[in-house]
Amino acid sequence: MESPELHFIFPTKVPEMMALRRPVVTTRLYEIVTTFKVNEEILTARYDVTDYADKITLLINDDYLRRKIAGNGYVKVSRDFTWERLTLKIVDRLQGSL
Repeated sequence: MESPELHFIFPTKVPEMMALRRPVVTTRLYEIVTTFKVNEEILTARYDVTDYADKITLLINDDYLRRKIAGNGYVKVSRDFTWERLTLKIVDRLQGSL
């Protein structure tokens, strides 16, 4: 499922789960793959139940990978998803459009 609208979707549950130190598997949305390091901070799956199941099974069976994804995701959101950082990004974009 590839659509131009998918370039503007950012599921807020992703950083919420990362803040809880949970490994995340999600769809390969443009905003996700340009924000997070795939296979380091997050796992992505095709829009396909089999691929999702495979990625979840991989995390269940691979303790090292599960901890790495969870830990790296937590560091990413702790650093880049603070109110201060998000506000600065909004201000920068607004100033750039003036």
